[in-house]
Amino acid sequence: MILTGFFTDTYAASRLISFSTHSTFVPFHHSLRIFNHLHNPNTFIWNTIMRAHLELHNSPHQALNFYKLFLSENANIPDNYTYPILLRSCAARVSEFEGKEIHNHIVKFGFDSDVYVRNTLINLYSVCGNMVSAREVFEESPVLDLVSWNTLLAGYVQVGDVEEAECVYGRMPERNTIASNSMIVLFGRKGLVAKACQLFDGIQGKDMVSWSAMISCYEQNGMCEEALVLFVDMNANGVMVDEVVVVSAISACARLSVVWTGKSMHGLAAKVGIEAYVSLQNALIHLYLGTQ
Repeated sequence: MILTGFFTDTYAASRLISFSTHSTFVPFHHSLRIFNHLHNPNTFIWNTIMRAHLELHNSPHQALNFYKLFLSENANIPDNYTYPILLRSCAARVSEFEGKEIHNHIVKFGFDSDVYVRNTLINLYSVCGNMVSAREVFEESPVLDLVSWNTLLAGYVQVGDVEEAECVYGRMPERNTIASNSMIVLFGRKGLVAKACQLFDGIQGKDMVSWSAMISCYEQNGMCEEALVLFVDMNANGVMVDEVVVVSAISACARLSVVWTGKSMHGLAAKVGIEAYVSLQNALIHLYLGTQ
């Protein structure tokens, strides 16, 4: 492309950068070399590089550094795809200070009414434990979608605020399975087993997380027999298991000292290919050592 002069073609350069950053055959430093040869890269290209730093290379600080470079060297302006990348980078660093700086830029460039941007703002403040700011962004949003409600609810679940979580859940125009699962997790942590059970029973179309959350709720609150009975029901309903629910079930076996039941779950874990997870290995060690 250098030989043919296509590096001055913005569209061709955009496609090349997009391909190279997602290709397992092209090292990322090659993508950066391509980027450095571009004449006035457009906002899409800058966004692609910042997203690659965040999502593919676990370098949120580099995504933020590229944004500073973008502002100082680029003739283009950010767009509504730029700021969710940056806010997610701040959330990955649990950096509310940097997030607030990005928030100010969002207002400055006029993207504060974009629902995707606002949802990512709610998530940032929630991750940082600042539910006052998260709620302000939520309440001031001109448009709320299901992600807005789920994100705010997840924030209250994270900080363990049952009252506010129940308030948000009750106000939701559409209570989907994700929201109900979050509430079960919260109720389990707070010892509100009856509420968790009632909510679980009312879920239409339970998914794996629903079953896992309820089994974990029982196990966390010392109701290990109930946890194992529900685990059996889960398997009987043909629901796929993951390492999280198997760990809860094996922990229940350890508490009840039912090593043979635990061994059968060990076999199930090996069968579905999750035996190597560290959390599962630790649970198995606890099971076998505790029942000797």
